[in-house]
Amino acid sequence: MAEDLNVITLDGNLTIDRGTELRDAVQAGLNNTRQLFLNLSHATGADMSFFHLLYAAQKEARAMGKEIHLSGAITEELRGLFVTGGFCKEAPATGRELEAVLLEFLPPGSEVAETGETGERVDP
Repeated sequence: MAEDLNVITLDGNLTIDRGTELRDAVQAGLNNTRQLFLNLSHATGADMSFFHLLYAAQKEARAMGKEIHLSGAITEELRGLFVTGGFCKEAPATGRELEAVLLEFLPPGSEVAETGETGERVDP
């Protein structure tokens, strides 16, 4: 039986070098829960492959009738990358804010929820 909520903390550089590792972790999380939260509070860098992974995982989650959300405080290094990479006009401070500004990441009318590293859900 799948859990209702699971949190995966992504750490270090979220780059192509770790693509298979990250994909496998997200897929396992989706297989075992209804709502998967990706905690970005320990991520220090990212490249285009990370955004590809986010969107592919979101598409897969929707096809499975599940949800993926972003959570945690975003490090200064990562915040700067989102702006210089052209993903956001202003650097999001939290996963929740990033989720809200990424084009078509959330389905229309959906609410964004925030959770901490412990997996405890905090409503918006």
